[in-house]
Amino acid sequence: ELVDLSENHLLTLLSKTFQYQRKLIELNLGQNKISKIAADTFQGLEMLQILNLRENLIDELVDNAFSALSSLEELNLGQNRIVQIEADAFYRLYNLKILYLDDNSLIHVPSSSFPPLTNLAELYIGVNSFSSLERGAFEKLKKLTTLSLYGAQLSNVTAGSFAGPESLRILDLASNRLTRIPTKELAILNRLEELNIGMNDFEIISEKAFDGLSNLHKLEIVGAKRLIRIQNNAFIENGNLRIIRLTNNE
Repeated sequence: ELVDLSENHLLTLLSKTFQYQRKLIELNLGQNKISKIAADTFQGLEMLQILNLRENLIDELVDNAFSALSSLEELNLGQNRIVQIEADAFYRLYNLKILYLDDNSLIHVPSSSFPPLTNLAELYIGVNSFSSLERGAFEKLKKLTTLSLYGAQLSNVTAGSFAGPESLRILDLASNRLTRIPTKELAILNRLEELNIGMNDFEIISEKAFDGLSNLHKLEIVGAKRLIRIQNNAFIENGNLRIIRLTNNE
């Protein structure tokens, strides 16, 4: 049920390497030197629920790369070199709940590859090079509850960026380059409970800065080195706030 091949020097995975491991539940291939995933690499793993490919050298996800993994619930592709994700790379991953794409080389949110991920609950896609979020970037991820964009180099959030996953509960926008709090862009997330927006470049938390976030329970603004002023009534629309962390700022 478990195969751990992590921390070796694997360079390639031969075609149908795991075709007879029909009862395998978890496969750990992390911390190797794997650079390619072919459409038939994981053929036979219909029962697999957890796949770890973290810390490899993968630069592209081709169509049908994981189509044999219809039972997969967690996929870790963090700390690779991914620059491109083809539209059908996640085809048949209808049961996937957790996806790590953090610490890669993506310059756009791979929105076109998201439609099969109808049950995705957690997406970690920080430490990339987005600069901005496009309108409808996550609109196909209707069941998303946790989204991490930590360190994604964002300087701008476009109106409608968060349209779609209105059930989002946790959002991490820390360690980016935002020069203002994206009040209007966040307002659609009226079910949001936790927001981390520290380590950005805004100087002011303005009046009603978090307008619309009536269910916000926890707010973290830590390490915002340029923050110099919090205006009156900054949190007046956030009557359910229980925890505010405003430490290590200017």
